[in-house]
Amino acid sequence: MKKLTIALVSGAALALAACAGGEEAATDDTEATEETEEAGEEEEATAAGAYDPASAEGMAYRAAVECSATMMASSDLVGSQGIFADTDEERAEIRADEDDREARAGVIMASAVEMGEALGLSAADVEAEITEHQGTFVQGREDGSMEEFTARVASDADACEAELG
Repeated sequence: MKKLTIALVSGAALALAACAGGEEAATDDTEATEETEEAGEEEEATAAGAYDPASAEGMAYRAAVECSATMMASSDLVGSQGIFADTDEERAEIRADEDDREARAGVIMASAVEMGEALGLSAADVEAEITEHQGTFVQGREDGSMEEFTARVASDADACEAELG
């Protein structure tokens, strides 16, 4: 009985020691991951901070990024309205509007990429900013129905495109 108790206590002690070592290794891995993520964030901040956002060029660039994202979001939202169409003709009209908006967004994106590159940003950085901003168009309760939200975003996209023009 005494040998069994010693074996159980020893086994528990070994298990505890193994877990403690595992936690230290996990902590080391977590710290290494956090350091890597922080370094990546610093690189992103450096890339994003490579220009003066308050300068005329910086503001024009930011406007093009936001407008491209708004136009892309409007394309997606308009396209989603196709499920509510009653006829093939209505669906075709919605699809044409979606495709037109997507093409217009591409033109604005190309302009944003060109401006971003002139400010020292890579095309990938610019596209990532556009994609990130596009993801901010989420309907909330205050936005009304899906149709109202879509119409507002589409109107905003048309307005910003006209201002860039």
